[in-house]
Amino acid sequence: MGVEINLYPVRKAQRIEEIDNLQEEIDQARDNAGYLYKIYHDLLIVLQDAADPYEDESTLAYKAVMGNRIPDGYTWEHVGFVPFEEVEVIYKWLKELNIGTPEGFENVYNNRGEEAREELEYIGTDSWEEIYPYAEILVKVYDYAHEKQCAMVVLAE
Repeated sequence: MGVEINLYPVRKAQRIEEIDNLQEEIDQARDNAGYLYKIYHDLLIVLQDAADPYEDESTLAYKAVMGNRIPDGYTWEHVGFVPFEEVEVIYKWLKELNIGTPEGFENVYNNRGEEAREELEYIGTDSWEEIYPYAEILVKVYDYAHEKQCAMVVLAE
């Protein structure tokens, strides 16, 4: 069994330390969470347009899926945090990409570079239809976070 990446919209915050009871916030967010399961890797390859999508943690694609690394002292399942201001930037970027529609995602998928295309074929994800439902989930969770003015916690579960 592998790691699943899931995104939880939590109250508006600039730093994870501002959230007093993180577990309670996550529990309350479960109904509006974005469950990317193991497809987060495939989705990140498409969004980063890179065979190794973890090389550059400063990109919007990386932050949208993995968040910003959080400080030491949190358990291993707390992978990342996206402050509200970055949620807004990512929300706008996802809207511009138009990956929340089948046509928009297919366009992004079909315009990947050769290395990204080869990596997806190597791992067995050779059609955009396999990844699209998770792109749609990503867009929906950022839509919700934007609307409710939330920050985002990313967990590896």
